[in-house]
Amino acid sequence: MRTLRSNPAVAAKLLPNMIQHYSKRQLTDKNDILNAFAGITNMLLDQCGMELHYGLIKSALCPQMVHPSPRFLTRRAGFPSWSWVGWEGEAWLSSLTSWYIDETEWIAKHSWIDWYSYVEREDGIGEFHLIPQLKWNAGTMFGEGTSANQSEVEWRKEIIALSGSEKYIDNMEVMNMQLRLAAAASEGRDVNSEAQALDSYLGNTGRIKDSILRAAGSKHGTLFNSNSETQAFDGVPKYLDFIKKIPPSTKLGAKDPNPPTTVAREDITGLSPNAIIPKYALLFRTVASIVWMSVYSPDNSVQENANHVYLYNGGPDKYIGVAWLCSQQLRTYVSLFPTGLPTHMVVLSGPDRHESLARAWGVLPSERFEGGQGERFYRVLILGMQDPVSNKMLGEGVREKVGVGEVLADEMERMGPNDLWWDQVLLQ
Repeated sequence: MRTLRSNPAVAAKLLPNMIQHYSKRQLTDKNDILNAFAGITNMLLDQCGMELHYGLIKSALCPQMVHPSPRFLTRRAGFPSWSWVGWEGEAWLSSLTSWYIDETEWIAKHSWIDWYSYVEREDGIGEFHLIPQLKWNAGTMFGEGTSANQSEVEWRKEIIALSGSEKYIDNMEVMNMQLRLAAAASEGRDVNSEAQALDSYLGNTGRIKDSILRAAGSKHGTLFNSNSETQAFDGVPKYLDFIKKIPPSTKLGAKDPNPPTTVAREDITGLSPNAIIPKYALLFRTVASIVWMSVYSPDNSVQENANHVYLYNGGPDKYIGVAWLCSQQLRTYVSLFPTGLPTHMVVLSGPDRHESLARAWGVLPSERFEGGQGERFYRVLILGMQDPVSNKMLGEGVREKVGVGEVLADEMERMGPNDLWWDQVLLQ
């Protein structure tokens, strides 16, 4: 295989599409979900320096966790609930980052979480190790640091020669080509002819060409919009004022510039000494709350066979957002409670002005509750204490992801100290 001249930032833009198409496949052995994806994982590591952790980019966990699936999924036993590999069905990874916003910038703007993964030591006593996340540096630009050379020019000519050719190229080589073209496009080079030729070879779907050319304006900011999230980051996260209001007013929950590299299991709040911790468990600290889920919208209507619920803070008249549940069984259970069902919600990131999915997917029938491009949102996880596969309670202090949601920033920031607290979450 040819050497890939791409970088992790380019590959990160294409990975969600790869995963979405891969996750729709029916595997003979459902437990092979990671093994069958190993070719892509190894290629990204060897040629882009990008390491995946249970199917997600290890150095950029938060941006990939905040996008819900538009349809129900089925829990895959033995794999993490926080990753797409833990669910059967078409996976949707976040579109909050774009060709114009690097993952490093998005994390710096919207995420205060330090993530820890579980590591079993040789003596059998496990501990949690810090997972360093991408760091944003002022002055850097997406796609910088590479230039064309003669071998690349010759290689691009080979792509054009594919158009009308019957030559067979395996999927890994096609992906290699796609990543290299995206890297070239992100540098501002014209790769329209090559992208068209590759797309023609794959059946003229338009998908390859479009995904590559989205990178074309990223380096020089030709698609920047001063009224959107694509404007330059000034280095001051907008979440700081919000999290400082939540007692205790120390750095207990805020991103620590020097977080501890390890956390012993005895330091985890509420964890039983005998609790079994899965090897894929994550530990993190963030803002949490108890809110109410209901299938009834603010105008008292219900969409049948939908996978979303509405979130309320304290009563049916205090609408704060929407959550999309992974499990059909859980939504059916919520529908049995006309006044709503309390649930554990943790805040993953925010605030950002990305278009409301509730509005885009038409799940808010009353226009006065619809958020547009100007609305700010916090992205949240809905957590459960019961394993939906075995119907057994999880270990003491352990949680699973059962849904993903968006909460209006104004409503979140109005919630008082009795509604919000810093929570240490052990997520399996």
